Amino acid sequence: MMSSNFLKQTVAIFKGEYQLPPALADVFGWLHNTHQVNPINVAFETIGSFYSQSIVIVFEAMPVKLWGHTDAITARFFEVIFKEENRATLALHGHILRLKQKKLPEAMFGFESLEQHALQGSVLLLGKGHEVLPTRYPDLLWNVRYAEKRFIIFYFTEQQRIESDGNGTTDKILNELIQLLKPFDSLNLITLDLLINSSSVTVDSKENYDKNFGGADWMYFR
Repeated sequence: MMSSNFLKQTVAIFKGEYQLPPALADVFGWLHNTHQVNPINVAFETIGSFYSQSIVIVFEAMPVKLWGHTDAITARFFEVIFKEENRATLALHGHILRLKQKKLPEAMFGFESLEQHALQGSVLLLGKGHEVLPTRYPDLLWNVRYAEKRFIIFYFTEQQRIESDGNGTTDKILNELIQLLKPFDSLNLITLDLLINSSSVTVDSKENYDKNFGGADWMYFR
């Protein structure tokens, strides 16, 4: 889950310009003390057709040991978010289900690092701005796509991809992409290492797209 408002709210919290509602601050304090993690913000979303409550938490760094404790985390969040007296203040953090005869919904969690959150938010605000890159390299780049939370840099041929990876051209293109994202990166977190290490970029070719995936998105992204 990502929206420009969620990103702006997270940035404001990180900078000390906005404080979490006391009910959420208590849960975050428990998370910190119990699991030694630093949560920053949370967003809620309802999936009504499945009677599910989505909870996306942004941490300073990606937690690696929380997935085995989601039952306890769910219990702490549900204890807070379904109290009627908390609904008004929690509305700034998204949509919370109305309980059906006090039956608790299924919880669906998402954990993000602050860096990942900043990157995804900047991509959202950039929109289709990345599409300018092929016009700068008309003889090399067939397309630059964004799908499934990653950029795909398409050269025309496999030979171009291999040569560009080796001679620094790919890094140059990625740095130009970073410069396009920078106006939306108010925390200055987006770097070349982040793009590469977070698997946010794939470098490929039209030749491979056509030869091995029939030139069809439904095959390439399946």
